[in-house]
Amino acid sequence: MSAWFRALRLRVSLLAALLAIASCEILRVDTPWLAIGAIFCITIVTMVQNDWRDRHHDALKGKVLALTKPKAFLSLLLVLWTVSCTLIILASVGNMYAGALLLFMALVALVYSETRQVPLLPTILVAVASASSVLLPLATRTTSGAIDLFFVSVLLIVFGREIFCDIQDKDIDGGYKVTLPLLVGERRAKAIAVIAIVCGLVLVATIEYVVLPGVLLTCIGLMILVKNSKQDRGRLWFDAGSALVILSLIAFG
Repeated sequence: MSAWFRALRLRVSLLAALLAIASCEILRVDTPWLAIGAIFCITIVTMVQNDWRDRHHDALKGKVLALTKPKAFLSLLLVLWTVSCTLIILASVGNMYAGALLLFMALVALVYSETRQVPLLPTILVAVASASSVLLPLATRTTSGAIDLFFVSVLLIVFGREIFCDIQDKDIDGGYKVTLPLLVGERRAKAIAVIAIVCGLVLVATIEYVVLPGVLLTCIGLMILVKNSKQDRGRLWFDAGSALVILSLIAFG
């Protein structure tokens, strides 16, 4: 059962939903819960869709659930797509802007795995789609300087985090994917990831100083990842810090 829960990536999916909630709190607009639910489901379906498309390759990492239980896994994927599409349609009825934003995120989920041979494109797609969730409150308000900063900060942080994920997999990705670590080497890829994440953290700190404890935790995770990119402990600290940053914005934004 734990393998099925891991496949859903609930931690990352919850962070994506919390990003949209934090953005709504920053702009002081009502939270569109249907759209928030759609973001949560779309993030899950993105991960499950990618696991399905990469099931043979992922066996090299020891991830064999999609390969050994293909019918059950495909059924889960179809159910998740059905739920996600239903929520997108329902959210679109109330606001076409929100529907368009959610549709974009769903399209990224569909094409992400098909772009693995295009240099940097998968990483950029994930970063843009993740950051797009903070644009949700603009469905009811015009653009805001704080939201613009929040969007760029999330874009940079997710971009850097994805590079560290690619570093972890670089020994088996050659010939199957074209990632930044394979293009420029692990050392340069780490440098680019650190610069992107630090710039993102600085930007988010300018929105509200209350996020500084979360920024500190994220930096601890970053230092662990720089020392050893293959340690899950670093990602746990990183994600815990990111969650604290988001929760601080929700509580005090």
